[in-house]
Amino acid sequence: MTNEAVVLEKEEQVTWRVGVEQAVRILCVIGFLITLLLPFIICDALGSVAPVFSQETGIVLSAGEASSQTRFFYDLSYMLQNSGEVFVPLQVFVVGAQWITSSVGAGATFMGALGLIAMALLYVVPVVLFAVLKTSRYVHNTTMDKVRTHVIPICGVLYLFITVMTAIFVIGYRWNFFWEYDKHYDFAFQFFMAYGGLKMLFSMIIGFFITVGCGALTVIYKKGIE
Repeated sequence: MTNEAVVLEKEEQVTWRVGVEQAVRILCVIGFLITLLLPFIICDALGSVAPVFSQETGIVLSAGEASSQTRFFYDLSYMLQNSGEVFVPLQVFVVGAQWITSSVGAGATFMGALGLIAMALLYVVPVVLFAVLKTSRYVHNTTMDKVRTHVIPICGVLYLFITVMTAIFVIGYRWNFFWEYDKHYDFAFQFFMAYGGLKMLFSMIIGFFITVGCGALTVIYKKGIE
């Protein structure tokens, strides 16, 4: 068997390292698509929830003329376009934090800022993590090994932060909205979707598994497991 055949056979062999790397890459793609495609705000513009949400966040909701569509979807670009004196993406998180903490002080503002940072990282971290894992699959040298060894744990820590923050908002929304409107499940679920609870729920789940994957890869690289 030639050296070329030996190398090819080694590359095609599915090991623990290869399997975990592949799983993390797939999760990065799924998470990034969720970040790009799933609307943050899902609101019934004709319902009882809409006026409260609109007043709290400064986002004007309108069903339009002769429209039979009652549910409207708004993403980050919409919020940026409607930002003026108030930065709407931050405002949505701050008001959400006020719901969770039952306060309007600096603590809620700080928590809202952390929530926004966590969501912003979802546009960057999966791209970096995917690029490093994909490149390291084909480039085998000392420099690439060092980059991979340092980047993977950092991405793992960032995803841990994302997971914790999204979990705080998801659990906080679930507790507060469904407790506040215990007799009106539809109202509670509308608030949950309007403040980004649905998107953060999916991001939290994906983030948790990527955090575990990065932790596993860190151990694998440190111990030299193939």
